Order: sequence, then C-alpha cells, then structure tokens
Amino acid sequence: MTNPIFLTAKRGPAIAFAVLSTVLLIILPIVSGVYLAVGKSNPAPKIAHSLLAKSEFRDAAANKLIESISKDTKGAEALLFKAKGKEIRVALSDAMGTKAFEDEIVGITHKAYDFYVDGDTQAATIDIRPIASMALTAISKVNPLFSLAEDQIKDIAPIDLKSGDSDINLFKIKKEFTGLVFVLWIGFILFFALYWRFASNLHNGLKFAGIQSAAFAIISILIYLIGSAAGGSIGSNSADQLPQIAIPIVAQALISPFLTLAILGLIATAILVGYLFTLVKKQLKPSS
Repeated sequence: MTNPIFLTAKRGPAIAFAVLSTVLLIILPIVSGVYLAVGKSNPAPKIAHSLLAKSEFRDAAANKLIESISKDTKGAEALLFKAKGKEIRVALSDAMGTKAFEDEIVGITHKAYDFYVDGDTQAATIDIRPIASMALTAISKVNPLFSLAEDQIKDIAPIDLKSGDSDINLFKIKKEFTGLVFVLWIGFILFFALYWRFASNLHNGLKFAGIQSAAFAIISILIYLIGSAAGGSIGSNSADQLPQIAIPIVAQALISPFLTLAILGLIATAILVGYLFTLVKKQLKPSS
C-alpha cells in the first residue's frame, strides 16, 4: 500500500528516520516531565499544599519552631514552653493547617518564583508578618502571655529579594530549557512524519508508532518509580524528622507529571494497538 506522500516503501530512509525519532523519544519523557514539574509553572504551591495537608509534617514543623524559639528562653518563659509544649505544638500545627495560612505561604512562593524564575523585579519583597501573626494568635490561645510578643511581630521588616551578578540566572535557564523542549518535540514530530513518508505499509507504521508510545510510557514509569524510591531513601537517611517527612512529599509532587506522561503514553498505545487489531481483523475476515 503506497501513496505519493506517505508509505512510499523506501527501506533505507524509513530506518534512518525511525532511529532518529526513537533517539529523541528516549529524551522526551525526561525533558517533558521536568518541564511540566518545574518549568511550565511554579511547583511550590502544589508542594506547600501537599506538605501542609499532612499532619505529621505540621507537627514536625511546629516542634522545630518551638525548639528554635524556646532555646534561648529562661525563667518563666522556659517553664511555660516546658509545661505547655504539647499544647503549643498542637495549636501551631492546627494553625498551619488552615486555608488562610496556606494562602499566605502560596503567596510568598509566588513572589519568590516571579522574582527569581520569571524575572519580575516588582515582586522584590516578602512579608512574613501575616504568618507570624497567625502563629502567635494560635499559641496565645494556649496562654495569653504570648500575646505580649505582638509588638515584636509588627517590627519584623519585609525580606528583600535580591539577586547578585554571581547568582544563577534561573529566568534565562527556564527560557532556554523551554526552547529546548519545544525544539525536541518539533524534531520528533518531523522525524516521525518522515518515517511515515518512507514506511512500507500502514501496518508497519502503526506497529512502530505503538512501540514508540509504549517505550515513552515505560520510560516515564521508570523515572517515576526511581524518583519515588530516591525521595524515600533520601528522606529516611536524614537524622532530622522534618526532612524525613518533607523530602518524600516534595519528591512525589515533583515527579507526579511523569506518571501523567506514562498514562498518556499507555492510552496512545492502546488506541494504536486497537486500531491495528481492527485492521488485521478486517483483512482476515473472509469475503462473502
């Protein structure tokens, strides 16, 4: 089966473009997953939501904050933290689990991402007073004496975001990486189309496309599984409870696009195999 444009049955060019498209296909799941995870948009809000939704993380973060605040306290303050430590931790953990707290964290991540990655120099300061105030309000319910620190929170200055000449230019890296992903996909589509131009017949073309989509799915699944295992391993090797909990959650949020790519690859494979099976079945059906 041939036609003037595609399926012209030229073995040499067909093999050459099959190899070239396959080489790009091996790279595409990697760069596409990374682009979807950190290049297309800010991954921090998704990570923040995943972390704050987990009570174990909030408890560990609350313990870390209490430890940091109370380490230099003496006298009555030290006794207060010692006596009410569990209640303070619960109050802080509950405060971090509220939507208002998450919204403030997400707002901070957006400003940092816009400044460092998107090159928005207008988002040059971060105000942490709202989240500090929420934390203070929460622990003041445990003991009203904590509310005396309200004036100290008001004096907290906004954090200025600065980038020096020696810093890595994330905006440039993101732009160049996005261009690379675009070029690789265009190259793959071009080589894939050229393979179809020189392929011998429709059956071989569909089989090859099915193999490629299956390979795309398998590579994506492998990256997802390796990333999950690596995140769990790195977290478990940490001596600190906070990274033990946080690292696997962050890793899972960053590698989840690879699972999406794997599902898309499997769907494409199923469609191609189903269509090929239908064609073969029609050919094998005896004519009346």
